[in-house]
Amino acid sequence: MENKEKFKDMVLAVYQRIGKAVPAKPMATLWESLKPYSDTECIVAFRHVFEHTRLAKDIVPDLMGNLETPREDKAINEANEIIAIVNSHKVNSNPVFLDPITNFLMTRKWEYKPWARTVKASDLIWWYKEFVEAYQAITPKKLLELTAQAEQKKITTKAVTVSQKKINVFENQRQVEIELEKRKQQKYRKIDLK
Repeated sequence: MENKEKFKDMVLAVYQRIGKAVPAKPMATLWESLKPYSDTECIVAFRHVFEHTRLAKDIVPDLMGNLETPREDKAINEANEIIAIVNSHKVNSNPVFLDPITNFLMTRKWEYKPWARTVKASDLIWWYKEFVEAYQAITPKKLLELTAQAEQKKITTKAVTVSQKKINVFENQRQVEIELEKRKQQKYRKIDLK
């Protein structure tokens, strides 16, 4: 991790959440431990600890465990959680996926509700394999890029939709004007014929 200010902010946020004062000595050690990891990896790990840690305990083991857990193990755990939700017949629920990569995959690649309603038990084996591969392929840095691209696509789609609506309104106004002009001409023809 390179951004020490961001590090301090994240540590402070986690410790405030668990209602504990920030210990000075372990933080210096933690800072040294995080140096081999990228800022984005650390941000994802801190977010996970922030969302999962409720008790007043030391965050260092949770944080380091989250960073050091092999990605395949994380992917398998997340896939198992999703399958457990589907198997408990919660296809109409809106589960909250705390892991940012899982959340991204289950909102962008597989939208949970439509997917859960249509997936067959026999297809879960193949989905499981595909999910684990997709999860492992997305690094924290890649996740930030994909999220930014998805947001840009939303903005672009909204802009195109708004532009299309304006064009439609303009075309409708033009059609109304043409129709009014036709009626006017028909009215004048009727007057001329009398």
